[in-house]
Amino acid sequence: MESLRQSLDSILNACDTLLKSALSDQQQGDVLAIRTATQEISSRIDAAAAKLPALPTNIIAEVRSPLTILIGYAEVLLDRTATHKDQKQQLTMILREARPLLSVIENVFGLDQDRTDPLA
Repeated sequence: MESLRQSLDSILNACDTLLKSALSDQQQGDVLAIRTATQEISSRIDAAAAKLPALPTNIIAEVRSPLTILIGYAEVLLDRTATHKDQKQQLTMILREARPLLSVIENVFGLDQDRTDPLA
């Protein structure tokens, strides 16, 4: 769980750095959406961890959905609107942290889900 927390904190820090740079209103809205999705993921992970070992069967979807949205926003910003080198670096860092985080969440919670779901 600590590595998950570190990845989420890195993404939040990158968002904060991006928000301090020169962004259009659309870009700022997209970065805020990434930040909000990251905070949502963090809250859901905390809630799931509090319920260990009895994780709900839908925890993967609850965490994966906002993380997928976060990755989508970051990819769009990087591909279409990021113009400054520092913006591109921060967006690349967000993607570098988020993509493996999605795999970790699916693997960790997927294994826990199989152990706690009597129908699995």
